[in-house]
Amino acid sequence: MMEGIGRCAIWHDGALGDLLISYPSMSLISSLMEESILLARGEAGRFVGGLLGIGRFVPSDSSAVAGVYGGELPPFFRGLDALFLFSRRPDSDHVAHLRTLFATKLKVISTSPPRGKGWCPSLYEYQFLQVGKLLGVDAGGIASHIPRLAGKGERGPGQYYVVHPGSGGRSKCWPPERFSATIERLREIFPDTRPKVVLGPCEEERFQDFMPLISLDGVEVVRRSGLHGLYELLKGARFYIGNDSGVSHLAAFLGIESFLLFGPTDPRVWAPPFPWVHVIAPKRMGAIEEIREDAVVEVILKTISSGEAYP
Repeated sequence: MMEGIGRCAIWHDGALGDLLISYPSMSLISSLMEESILLARGEAGRFVGGLLGIGRFVPSDSSAVAGVYGGELPPFFRGLDALFLFSRRPDSDHVAHLRTLFATKLKVISTSPPRGKGWCPSLYEYQFLQVGKLLGVDAGGIASHIPRLAGKGERGPGQYYVVHPGSGGRSKCWPPERFSATIERLREIFPDTRPKVVLGPCEEERFQDFMPLISLDGVEVVRRSGLHGLYELLKGARFYIGNDSGVSHLAAFLGIESFLLFGPTDPRVWAPPFPWVHVIAPKRMGAIEEIREDAVVEVILKTISSGEAYP
């Protein structure tokens, strides 16, 4: 194992989904440090820092951090034994600048899929392996670094399921009318299980696009819940349906039976690699609109009993 590592900073500028993909890796780092500081953006960064149990959070877009680009180190950067930087572009000018300030104390973890053909690892596992190598430890499996993954977490009581029809990228979104038709089918199969539709900030920007779904009778629409509210909502869900999104990664984190629709992104790389995550993808990569609601309903029925709550 690396010698002399007692105090470190973890810097990650990703959105919610990116942070959760990196969660096992950041957990491994913090578990071996005497003190860790998390630098990340906004509500998502603070929320994931709380899940990690990291005592100190610094917004990475704050003026204190901005001084780094001028060569000034704020107090919390001084005396670090290591700075672990999660970066989509390890060859960027930003990384090069930090290397001039921290030299060998800078440890860079790539959050982009490796280039080349023939190997398509899950990004969860790819980052975890990088961190294990940097620390010089046999990291074992990622399951030990997400509390919910050891078992399957606290399953919901079966009174409702959650649908998140959006994503940060429009091309990742299954058409709302397909979600609507799926809910209509599930109403017949699970008459006592209510659908709750979650709309986040990205969906609020194009609220009218989701009217075929949210105008359905009996659908409860959850808006502006915040991440803590969303976390509590998901904890009580019987199951979850969504696209490739940060919310889907959060559902997987909680150990909920999750049915995830993928199209333009490769689920081998981007999907949570857990047995309770069920990926539904089209035969033709990139054509998410070709996924039929019958295919989604069939996968759900193979997994969940229509007549009983979870055993």
